[in-house]
Amino acid sequence: MTLSKPHAEILDLHQVQKLSYREIAGHLGISLGTVKSRLNRARLAHKIENDRHPNGNPKWDSLGRELDVCGGVIAPVVPQPNLPEAP
Repeated sequence: MTLSKPHAEILDLHQVQKLSYREIAGHLGISLGTVKSRLNRARLAHKIENDRHPNGNPKWDSLGRELDVCGGVIAPVVPQPNLPEAP
């Protein structure tokens, strides 16, 4: 997954040029919400593209879910509610 031009630009403005969200919004002529959204998507895309297991398989899927070494989604542990014991 390669970063789109708007996502690469916004990542550069924030991470490299150290502009604030408001400065980026003014520079690009977009809303603050759009800056936050694009920056979040750019970070996720960058993470998916660059974070890999030692065998070369990706650690994340396109939805940001963590993958195991074989590419299976690692399901988060969901705590079960305390249910009363049956009589």
